[in-house]
Amino acid sequence: GIPADWKRSVDRGLDKALTTLGKQKQVNALVYVVNSADQSFLHALEEAWVYGKKNDVVVIIGSTSFPTIDWVSVMAWTVFEEFKKTLSRNILELSDLSDTTKLVNLITSQIALPPELGGFLRKPMAEYEYLISDILLPLWADFLVILLSAFFAWTINWALENNEIQNF
Repeated sequence: GIPADWKRSVDRGLDKALTTLGKQKQVNALVYVVNSADQSFLHALEEAWVYGKKNDVVVIIGSTSFPTIDWVSVMAWTVFEEFKKTLSRNILELSDLSDTTKLVNLITSQIALPPELGGFLRKPMAEYEYLISDILLPLWADFLVILLSAFFAWTINWALENNEIQNF
């Protein structure tokens, strides 16, 4: 397993760095270390989270014998795909997760870089407005909306006809 002190140190380091970096870059960084030689956890996480929140940089590190690094992958909604590749490669080059300060600094310094130098740039959600037309309510929700609308229309109509609404 992963030592609790290591987890706490990474969490505190990211929290401290993100107090300023989070606001500047509209970013939140998360680190997952999994005891797996393959990347099946990554794909399950991608599917479950639909690639995470729009401002998350999720670093997934595979480590079958902690602190050795077997593989690294990064999930992020970013304009520059090179950011994810570079961050993954740089963390993989550490080869050892013992030094939490080094890991946190590597992640936050990569995020802080200007986008043209491989830093993080959150993808604007305006690029995904076309997806709004794909949203459909389930049939029961359609009926519920119709029933509630009819109920409120009837209630307001009754109140107006019976002078139940004062100073409308």
